[in-house]
Amino acid sequence: MQSRELYQRYHRLILELAHEGQSCSGSVQRLRELLRQFELEVADAPNSVRLLREQLSEQLEHVALCSAHPDQRYALFAAVKRLELL
Repeated sequence: MQSRELYQRYHRLILELAHEGQSCSGSVQRLRELLRQFELEVADAPNSVRLLREQLSEQLEHVALCSAHPDQRYALFAAVKRLELL
């Protein structure tokens, strides 16, 4: 899968997860699983992994800062933090 497609897919999936309104612990567990899958998929495109993580992290952080819903912000910032640690 191309980097752009991966970015779009995971950006959409993470936003959907954040908007579901689950409990924070439920969101974090699903987020971990989602980002594990992301890591497996980006392993096929090693040249663009760092850039892809940075772009995704920056965009999710921007959305989190603009969000008025605390649970959504929490899930989005958790995703940003996890991406930065990978």
